[in-house]
Amino acid sequence: MHAFPALTIINSNTVQAAGFNFGVNNLGYLANNLDVAAAVTFGQFSSGLEHYLLFGWQEWRSLIAGLFNAR
Repeated sequence: MHAFPALTIINSNTVQAAGFNFGVNNLGYLANNLDVAAAVTFGQFSSGLEHYLLFGWQEWRSLIAGLFNAR
């Protein structure tokens, strides 16, 4: 298992890691992860960000705007 990255949520569109702010692209995350989009639609998660914080980072899914999943 991987260690959880040190993320600070600045607002719904920005997270901070290692002292740098990164844009969160919730719609892009959902578009790149249709399984997550379906889970959000059915109320299993409130957003792509919630999914990422619980599971996505462990699955190496990209949360940062403009980056693609490395799986």
